[in-house]
Amino acid sequence: MKNRFLFVLIFFTFSSFFKIFAWTMFPKDEYKNLRLTPEDNYIFTQQENGFSLVIPKADASKISTELPEFPAGIKFISSVPEDFVDDDGERGTILHFWFNFTATGQVRIPEITLQIENHKYQASFPVIEVFENPSLINPILSVEFYDEKENGLEFSKNERGVNCINVQSGKSIKFMVYVQFAVQIYNFDYKIPKNSIFTEMGHWGKISEYDNPGKFSTKKYPVAQFEWKPLVEGTYEMPQVSVNAIAYNGAKKPLSLPYYEIFVSESDICATEEKSSFEENEFLSNAFNSAFEDEKKENLAQNFDFPSENYCASLAQARSEERHSFPWSRSVIAKRQLVESEVGISSPQNEPSIPFLKLLIAVFAGLFVIMIILLFLRHLRSSLVVAVFATACMVLSLRTSLRLLPKYGIFGGTKISLIPEQNSSSVHTVLPGQRVKLLESAGNWIFIECVDYSGWVLKNTVYEIR
Repeated sequence: MKNRFLFVLIFFTFSSFFKIFAWTMFPKDEYKNLRLTPEDNYIFTQQENGFSLVIPKADASKISTELPEFPAGIKFISSVPEDFVDDDGERGTILHFWFNFTATGQVRIPEITLQIENHKYQASFPVIEVFENPSLINPILSVEFYDEKENGLEFSKNERGVNCINVQSGKSIKFMVYVQFAVQIYNFDYKIPKNSIFTEMGHWGKISEYDNPGKFSTKKYPVAQFEWKPLVEGTYEMPQVSVNAIAYNGAKKPLSLPYYEIFVSESDICATEEKSSFEENEFLSNAFNSAFEDEKKENLAQNFDFPSENYCASLAQARSEERHSFPWSRSVIAKRQLVESEVGISSPQNEPSIPFLKLLIAVFAGLFVIMIILLFLRHLRSSLVVAVFATACMVLSLRTSLRLLPKYGIFGGTKISLIPEQNSSSVHTVLPGQRVKLLESAGNWIFIECVDYSGWVLKNTVYEIR
């Protein structure tokens, strides 16, 4: 009896010892795949970023951590344990870690060593993407092309790393404009490029209303959709599309499209047709265009009381005289206004004055000399007053110079064409007598820009203001 009792006692003692030995000597499987998770959707530079590690069935007092040596750009700040109870009533611990990052991009944080119940475990981090702090990041515009294969677009980069596109004339370049890292967009505008057909296919005026306003997002929001068809071979840049956006820090930023170089070559179809039929159709084309222009001018004359060519030349002469007189010469301005009123044209735009610019430069030079003399004589207060007047003269002279730099003329009134060719289709018809900006010339053609339209016209229909 005593032997049986002794045997049972030894058995239970050995079993208990074995359980304790197994608990302390063999690690738990549930702790073999510990993984920390970010506490926020995005990780940013220049701020504290939290990570959490859930350790079930472990008391915080029995957990210790060993931190590795972190690489440059990763700074450990602190860690805090927290008790928790899961849905089944089991107690556990959550470890919170905070880090600071100095660089953007993908980051791999080294594993952390944990000691739980006398056993060591490795806790890993996911590969994270670190973004610039929203208070520092600026909104950007991007462009994405579509239907590029159907229109024969070829993309490449030159030796300077510039994005390039090769396309034939008459083929469409379809693209979408997106904005990123912005709270709001406003003042959307674009300029129609020369020698092209440019169509706005769609326009979205605001950031998606289904997203949280002001919250950081890497999503690209559509702004506009365009179809651009260059008609003349040559080298182009992307059309001028401008957007103003509000950044996450509240700053208002002007945005523009990324830079591309577009090389437009002659269309294969056009080259074949031109080679085979140019000589045959040249005479008929000129005769038809001449008859068509005469008929068109006759029809326009019946519908509108257009100013004559002599009137346009007289108006250009009157504006030239205004340029070469002082702005307070009311008689010269009244003469120009009288010429305009004869055909019902009212233009509030006065011509900049060349004599006034010369006077401003002379006054500025005199004041500058006086200021130097006063400084030499140490009359600081007087020299400061003279400096203020000299600065005012300099600002006025610069403003007048900028107004005199562009060339202007009086348009005699014919069709405005997309390309500088006699048989090209007209896009607009502008009334004669309009003051237009002269931008570029090609042979007998000149590219003009008025308030609403721009395009190519014959040089003999424009009277330059000199």
